[in-house]
Amino acid sequence: DAARASASRLESQVQLLQVLNSVTTGLSSFSSQRGLLNFAVERLTQVADVDHAGVVLIEPDGDTGVVVSEYPDTGSISARLSMHDNPLFTLALKTPDQPLVIDDVAQAEMLPPDTRSLFARIGIYGLMIVPLVVYGEVIGSLGLDLYSADKKFSAQSIETASILSAQIAVSLQNIRLYDDTRARAEQLQRIARNEALLNTIVGRYQTTTTIDDLLSLTV
Repeated sequence: DAARASASRLESQVQLLQVLNSVTTGLSSFSSQRGLLNFAVERLTQVADVDHAGVVLIEPDGDTGVVVSEYPDTGSISARLSMHDNPLFTLALKTPDQPLVIDDVAQAEMLPPDTRSLFARIGIYGLMIVPLVVYGEVIGSLGLDLYSADKKFSAQSIETASILSAQIAVSLQNIRLYDDTRARAEQLQRIARNEALLNTIVGRYQTTTTIDDLLSLTV
């Protein structure tokens, strides 16, 4: 029995590694933030066996978070959240290196009563919040939800979410760096074109001998 249990655990670990490798490979293939996150949340609902997943990214001011992706669609895309008075995010930031897991939100005394009531109304029984961290900075969070009181987050689903959240954060940062580099390159090209145009205009001004020709050139 012990041997069979050990073999079963090993098989589960191998399957998990295969799944994680396939998702990680998929994440690295995207060059747009939207495409990356849409792929990530859909795959997470499958590999972590949850009912809903979504991503909130923090805006540069640090005060507001925006729902940028979710699966399945509940109409929450573009919803704006305050980061300062958000009880879940505040709790998650206490341990940003590990997920915040609440299997029964109705009984979670760590949450304010109005938050527990809200989750009850919309049918969320369990949730997991995983901070997205890049170089020690929290850039957003990954949220996973359970819609059934009979379901709980397994140790494997928590481990899967932790591993993939790190991969998502790194992939997001790579896309942002690429976009910044491309934007700077385009800006330098515009500056070079403008300088070339100015040089051309100045050169033509120097060859203009009459006021009428100067005005025509200026127009």
